[in-house]
Amino acid sequence: MTLSRREALNGFAFLLIPLIGFMIFYIIPFLMSVYMSFRSGMGGAHFVGLSNYTAVLGSPAFRLAAATP
Repeated sequence: MTLSRREALNGFAFLLIPLIGFMIFYIIPFLMSVYMSFRSGMGGAHFVGLSNYTAVLGSPAFRLAAATP
């Protein structure tokens, strides 16, 4: 059974709506949080590279929280 061009376009249109929602509520915020994790300050004024990650991984509080019981 083959789909007509119109049926195929309708199928893609129905798939496009959830994909747009997925991007808006999951992908875009995730990418923004990764971008902001490489910046410093509330506005993300300065690029700091991996120093935020090294500060967290070197923190005794993080190590205590991440320790397995």
